[in-house]
Amino acid sequence: MENNPLQRKVERRKHFSHDSEKPIGWYLKRVDKLITQNVNDMFAPMGLTRTHWQALNNTYHGRVKTRKDLHELIHDFVDLKTLDDVIDSLVQRGWMIRTEKPELGITELELTDEGNEAFPRLDAILFEFDKQVFQGITEEEYKTAIKVLDQLICNLNHTAH
Repeated sequence: MENNPLQRKVERRKHFSHDSEKPIGWYLKRVDKLITQNVNDMFAPMGLTRTHWQALNNTYHGRVKTRKDLHELIHDFVDLKTLDDVIDSLVQRGWMIRTEKPELGITELELTDEGNEAFPRLDAILFEFDKQVFQGITEEEYKTAIKVLDQLICNLNHTAH
């Protein structure tokens, strides 16, 4: 078995082993799925989803000014069609203004007064959720986890090119 190239590859990976048989990708997908499921459940009575939250949060804090910027920021979570549906529903709700600027090739987004008033209420719900999610995790552990995830992203971005 020693000369088997596949076995050598498996042996080389063992230095990254841990108590679980599951790979890190399983944990990443599971956490994301559970966050989405819980946020969607919390916001369902209001007719909102995690994607609504992402659109509102990033617009409220001025991280995005256009549809393209918003999609670039959350494209790992949602396709463009779904994002457009979310934007449409926020516009219909009276929480967002969408301004098409075809001469510039952009669609501007901004929250209405109603959207700016609704956001802090939703933010308070997410604040309580975050307290539950991060229960038992110290600030230092959180920072370490983010540092590790950032390094994985950096390593994988270099590998993909």
